[in-house]
Amino acid sequence: MNPTQAPSAPQTLSLEQAIALGIEHQKAGRLPQAEDLYSKILKVDPNYYAALHLLGVVAHQVGKNEIAVELIEKALAIQPRFAEACNNLGLALQGLGRGDEAVASFRKALALKPDYQTAQMNLDKAVANPPPLVATARVRNAAVAGHFYSGDAAELRADVERMLAQAANANDKRSAMQTPKALIAPHAGYIYSGANAARAYALLQPMAAVIKRVILLGPCHTAPLKGMALSGADRFRTPLGDVPVDKAAAARVAGLAGVGVVDTVHEKEHSLEVHLPFLQVVLDDFSVLPLVVGDTTTSDVADVIDAVWGGPETLIVISTDLSHYLDYETARQRDAATCRAIERLDSQAISSGDACGRFPVGGFLDLAKRRHMTIQTLHICNSGDTAGTKDRVVGYGAWMCLEKTAEPPPQGPSDTHSPAGEPARGETFTSVTRALLDVYGWTLLKIAARSIEYGLNNQCPLPTTVRGYPDLLTATGACFVTLNRGGRLRGCIGSPEAHRPLVLDVAENAFKSAFKDTRFRPLAATEMPGLALSISVLGRQGKITFTDEADFLASLRPGIDGLVIEDNNRRALFLPMVWAQIADRKSFVEHLKVKAGLPADHWSPTFKAWRFDAEELAVADLEDPNSIWDHAAISNP
Repeated sequence: MNPTQAPSAPQTLSLEQAIALGIEHQKAGRLPQAEDLYSKILKVDPNYYAALHLLGVVAHQVGKNEIAVELIEKALAIQPRFAEACNNLGLALQGLGRGDEAVASFRKALALKPDYQTAQMNLDKAVANPPPLVATARVRNAAVAGHFYSGDAAELRADVERMLAQAANANDKRSAMQTPKALIAPHAGYIYSGANAARAYALLQPMAAVIKRVILLGPCHTAPLKGMALSGADRFRTPLGDVPVDKAAAARVAGLAGVGVVDTVHEKEHSLEVHLPFLQVVLDDFSVLPLVVGDTTTSDVADVIDAVWGGPETLIVISTDLSHYLDYETARQRDAATCRAIERLDSQAISSGDACGRFPVGGFLDLAKRRHMTIQTLHICNSGDTAGTKDRVVGYGAWMCLEKTAEPPPQGPSDTHSPAGEPARGETFTSVTRALLDVYGWTLLKIAARSIEYGLNNQCPLPTTVRGYPDLLTATGACFVTLNRGGRLRGCIGSPEAHRPLVLDVAENAFKSAFKDTRFRPLAATEMPGLALSISVLGRQGKITFTDEADFLASLRPGIDGLVIEDNNRRALFLPMVWAQIADRKSFVEHLKVKAGLPADHWSPTFKAWRFDAEELAVADLEDPNSIWDHAAISNP
């Protein structure tokens, strides 16, 4: 082999083997290959701290220190006692001119590993040669707080949460079960269009922890503009706090036709700002790429959106109102025609009087047509329906935009189940998943058992592909695998959110439960007799809204709710089965807080929680519990 040539990766690697190969790429200077490999690992396991750390190191090596800091801090949130990560975080902080923080990070690395010579050397250099002071971050302050929406943080949050709750009840249940890639929503004052916009934003609640970047495009109202304007600010501020600007995404589109930084356009523009409080309430942590769109071509707009399209972590939001200052009936007719044009992805049918955001809408529709997307109307109204008179109205609409998915396989009369975690029309998660486990439960338990047996001999999960399994098992799903022995927990690891085929999730989590649960030593062959195994298939998470701790506790459903809590960068999950051991709401939450590393009586304004449903199948439920174990050489069906 040529010494500069990258070694070829085997078709199937364990995560540990993939990490080792990535490190080999890094040492040889093949940073793009290393970056690609670590990114793929994180698609399999988004919380794999070693991959987060190493991807952050690659980002530092190529000068992307903001990204490096973000990634390494995520790794440290998962594994705080990680000296190498503390050292490399210090290097990335130095690259941003944050000398005091870098020194603190090097010192933390040494506290964890006193003989860490590299960290000591970096600390000595940092103390001897502090970086020059750097300019403070630039902030784009809210321009219409107190006018378009409340300027008081508590009142604003309450207003948004109320509108989202009302929207969740009003939305069609089929729409609520789908995951939009993009939204089109209005930007007037909240008393006029807030309820309409909430119809779109309510759909994001199951994706609160997944969406990390929002591409936000809206029209220009404050000054003539040719092309598209980026902001030079580092953060956009609302009464609810600051939203970081995605500088990497901005750099990616800055060289495209018609795109440049024009801060004066952003200073007073409301078409982007009014969307931020909705996003701040409904999403967890995210950055934004704000673009004010002026007179330009739909192809230029489409090229910009396409350049930052991303995956499930990226949401596109197009801001527009509809017709302006027509009488009520005329506006209804004109807005209905615009709605039909949006639904059929016809940008040419939308003229200047139909939508103030015709340029961003038109560019998005052209790209949506290329990508074979579908658009569903959520709600159409105008100011005459909300807080205005009917003689001169402004129209508003909310739409969800869905990416093309593969056509489902033909289904016979008895094959009416939906993919894991996705109820079919008219069916609940519980009934659909219970049916899935009744039909295919033995298969899933067998996969888990095989992966554990394989791991005993090979120290990695069972190599599994989707080939040969029923479609219901190859659909994206999330599961937890729990091991018990002698009536006591022996391991429990799983996926809080669906991100890969269910069969692969079962195989990976079964192995991790047996050998990677840090609360226990790796499972030994002598422990196999008497080992009890169960699988819980999880539904989507929904964010819980509450006013205080008492309100939160009262909202819980003992015996039903799986629960995720998060605060102070600490996060933990209990499956619904835990209610069988801790039936009291307060005690249930206190134990979960302790699991997260928080005091049992902890409470703060930043406390967050999500609920989910889960259905469980245990080996003990089988007619022959021993039928899943064979202790033989294993191959995929």
